Amino acid sequence: DFGTAQPEINTQLEHTFEILRRRQNDQGAFGYWAPETGDHISFVSAYVMDFLSAAKSTGFPPPAEMFARGLRNLQKMAGQEPSSLPEASTVAYAIYILTREGVVTTNYILNVRDYLEKNQENKWENDLAGVYLAGALKLLHKDKEAERLIAQYKISERAPERCDDFHQALGVNSQYLSVISREFPARLKNIPASDVEKILGDIR
Repeated sequence: DFGTAQPEINTQLEHTFEILRRRQNDQGAFGYWAPETGDHISFVSAYVMDFLSAAKSTGFPPPAEMFARGLRNLQKMAGQEPSSLPEASTVAYAIYILTREGVVTTNYILNVRDYLEKNQENKWENDLAGVYLAGALKLLHKDKEAERLIAQYKISERAPERCDDFHQALGVNSQYLSVISREFPARLKNIPASDVEKILGDIR
């Protein structure tokens, strides 16, 4: 889409895949600068697998073993009990990626929703946790619940509760747009210009 020649794309991606391979541990988790240590809910691991899944779906498959290990790690992460809204959002992110890859994630969704409804009432529906779960539900053909959930999210200029390099208003709103463009394309037509301007303002 950006006019880059196919050989250049292949070269860039092979370089990226090689870096990621060096930053993946034996259990499939990815670290920021080096292989992840420990067994915990890791946003970086979900973020990398989102990238690898997107590359695969557009005809640039990552190394098969690296990808398979990453999926196994996401499944382990999706089954963990979160202890905060950011952790629950990362678990929901992992569930969404797994669902895109054809994994039946119904039980994972039930478990994380149980945590959210008991511990994050009136917060999680307008968080990326709700967006990711809506995307997963849509892929599982739970259309009514998916539409109800995705309608809860509102594009905002405010920084999210968790604010770091990966979680700022631009990044969070962009992730929302990514999910609806894949799973709820009809909603793109209904985004008001004022909401688009919030995103463009951050880019500027």
